[in-house]
Amino acid sequence: MKHNGDISAPIYHYSAFGIRIDSEILLPELSVVPETATADVIIRYGDLTNTDDSMCNYNDWKAGNFLFKVDDVPAFCIMNGKQIVVQPFQDSAAVLPELLGTVMGALLMQRNMLPVHGSMIIMNGFAIIFTGESGAGKSTTAAALRKRGYTLMSDDLSAMTCDCDGIFWGQPGYMQQRLGEDTTELLDIDTSGLEKVFEFRNKYVVPVSVDFDLKPIPIGAIYEIVKAPCEEIIIENLQGIEKLKTLMNNTYQPLLVSLFDAKEKHLKQCLQLSKQIPIFRLSRPEAKMSIDQQIEAIIQLCKNLGSPVKEG
Repeated sequence: MKHNGDISAPIYHYSAFGIRIDSEILLPELSVVPETATADVIIRYGDLTNTDDSMCNYNDWKAGNFLFKVDDVPAFCIMNGKQIVVQPFQDSAAVLPELLGTVMGALLMQRNMLPVHGSMIIMNGFAIIFTGESGAGKSTTAAALRKRGYTLMSDDLSAMTCDCDGIFWGQPGYMQQRLGEDTTELLDIDTSGLEKVFEFRNKYVVPVSVDFDLKPIPIGAIYEIVKAPCEEIIIENLQGIEKLKTLMNNTYQPLLVSLFDAKEKHLKQCLQLSKQIPIFRLSRPEAKMSIDQQIEAIIQLCKNLGSPVKEG
């Protein structure tokens, strides 16, 4: 793999998920930070066309290399949680969804973080994650709470770290939301001048500004949002194995866990977190809108959250 060799190429300095990133690729979703002497992660262009699969074995977690292909063509290589090499493409916009999605999820796993498919909001001093299948309403719920004055920490991909005391912390992620036209109309969000999402032309990129530097915040609860044949919203406080299954099923790109041969480590992370925080399943009517009722119920439940507690 060769660096593109262009020493005049601009380097952008970012922060995401508690990681300092130097990138040759412009990434508007990430928070810009001042230049520092060393970055935690470098994102650069490089030639992957002659990369040998044995050099980046999907199943060799200890090797620390993960080769990610698009249409059977090598497109990215994530190396030891410290570097992402990107094969140059004519259309750079096509790179971003994969780079900020699956590739970033793989990087987070390599850095021993727990990535979850969901949006994260600060409520009552805690990081609250809203997860679920695509179309369940994760981003809509987060956007509705943001309109109520709550702060967004990340959209679609949320990440957690675990400290030496076993407490899980939510890390600030992407400061943009991708909202469909139905959500922007429902929440009366002005879309004039907003860009459309590259791979989903019916979604808008909604920028999010924060008046203060976001810091890691203890995880307070996780809500799995599901659409169900019910008349009113139903909130279940999950217990035992159901909590664990919900966490594991909503890990960001769970297939990566198998590819990296990291099932044991992942199970341990999810088990530890499931013993520490409440996990709810919020079933919403599939035949009608219920966002106001959802938000009110979530706000009331979050008022009762105490300090993160480790169970035995």
